[in-house]
Amino acid sequence: MAERRTAIHFFCDNGSCKSESRSKKFTKPAVVTLIADGTDVTLRFARSPFVSGDKVIQIPADTFVKEKLAGTSGTFKYSVSCSACSSGNDDAEFILGL
Repeated sequence: MAERRTAIHFFCDNGSCKSESRSKKFTKPAVVTLIADGTDVTLRFARSPFVSGDKVIQIPADTFVKEKLAGTSGTFKYSVSCSACSSGNDDAEFILGL
């Protein structure tokens, strides 16, 4: 089975750190590209949905990081902060189903 690929785009909009994706639901196997547009982005997960096991992911402005989703299904909540704007997105989550 081929890996699915999707992207989540992080950016500042009117002083708020925002994320944009076609879907918050993912199925394994999948590779997620995390894109920081115009701001440094830090993601903090309570538990990692990724094969790497990383709970904190830092993405420098105008770059991206690719992560492969692990085999554990569930909802993975995370906080996101952007260096170029003061407020963050409090209710971000990944929903991973197998």
